[in-house]
Amino acid sequence: MQIIHCSPYRDADGKPRKDVKKEAALALGPKWMDILKAEDAVIETLGDNIDDEYTLICNANLLGDGPDADAILVGPNGVWVMEFIPGKGMYKAEGERWFVYDNKKMDYQLVDPNPIVAARDNANGLYDYLHSKDLPIPWVNPVLILTASDVTLNAEDTAATFLKPDEVQQFAMQDVCNLEPVMDDTDAAMIVEILRPFFGAPPPPAAAPDEGQEVPTAFLGMTTTQWVIIFVLALLNICVLGGFAAFVIFNSSQP
Repeated sequence: MQIIHCSPYRDADGKPRKDVKKEAALALGPKWMDILKAEDAVIETLGDNIDDEYTLICNANLLGDGPDADAILVGPNGVWVMEFIPGKGMYKAEGERWFVYDNKKMDYQLVDPNPIVAARDNANGLYDYLHSKDLPIPWVNPVLILTASDVTLNAEDTAATFLKPDEVQQFAMQDVCNLEPVMDDTDAAMIVEILRPFFGAPPPPAAAPDEGQEVPTAFLGMTTTQWVIIFVLALLNICVLGGFAAFVIFNSSQP
């Protein structure tokens, strides 16, 4: 399976970007690294069970101002839009409503933003967009994947497919690979190319310094040059304050 990473919090190889950790923490929460690791486990399972005829596009923004699609799986047997659901606990799905169990209130509470609606909207938007480009695929299926292992789910009367982490492999082998093809490899590749404007791919990993190039050393987050500048400024302040104090003392000592 080929993987294309578009997340602003990952580099082109899919590794977390440390230079945007503040932005990632604001967008995903303080445990953003754990969220990415849980997603990586799902992606790895899919990759181990799906061949290279398929492409997984991660975090493409299909709706412009709407939420990105956590993953889009494209291959000869169909197209799936996936939404990852992080966090542990007890969840319930009823139609297009999504609930999480609140231990304090001892009852299920509605969740907003709603991953079911996000997956549905992205699937419908992708279906309409591909048809507008004369690629009449028969369907785009929404799939919601709970990425934590310690989670329970009760799903009733909902059109979306729900998966726990231990069900991803079965989904890949049966629901993806065992389906009858709905297009050929050329059509699948064309879908990936048509979606490329939505990728917004992150920058490549930072290049390693050239051999022999001096790497600035840092202490407490600042380089030697920055510390020298601070020291010089502090020294100038001391001289100014010392001169002013001497001037005051001299004036006060005059008759």
